Amino acid sequence: MEIKISGINFQMQDKEPEKMNGLVGMAMFNAQEMWINASSTQQTKIIARWHEIIHMMDRAYGTKLTEEQVTIFTHALVALLRDNEGIVDQINND
Repeated sequence: MEIKISGINFQMQDKEPEKMNGLVGMAMFNAQEMWINASSTQQTKIIARWHEIIHMMDRAYGTKLTEEQVTIFTHALVALLRDNEGIVDQINND
């Protein structure tokens, strides 16, 4: 899938575990790629995708979030979206 962040197109791809070196996700800003471990569960992939998107946003906007802050924000965002189905459409169309 392709995601645009701050005007830059990034490719998000599932990769074989052998290429992931034990990681669930990996963000490579200069290569404009985000990799997610293909062997992860669906729930883990969802969290990892948002996690890597937040890393890319952090890099693009220079917010200098720590890994702990990215992790906390990721889980908060995923919970918000799951607990409030359709919230993005409601906010955009209100």
